Amino acid sequence: MLPGAIYNVTRAGWHNLIGTRDASWIIIENRDTHLHNTEIRQMIGSEKAALLAELPDWSARVRLK
Repeated sequence: MLPGAIYNVTRAGWHNLIGTRDASWIIIENRDTHLHNTEIRQMIGSEKAALLAELPDWSARVRLK
């Protein structure tokens, strides 16, 4: 993600955020978005590995759960 950039995640698009401790985001969602109507799933090992391979050098200090 780039500073000051706006990103639009389309409906039903899987997404997640990762950043440094001083990073901040503004997230705007539909007013009816809630944990009760949101699908959550854990990343599998190969997905985590692929994500880590694309992250910048500082990501070596980040631990994905």
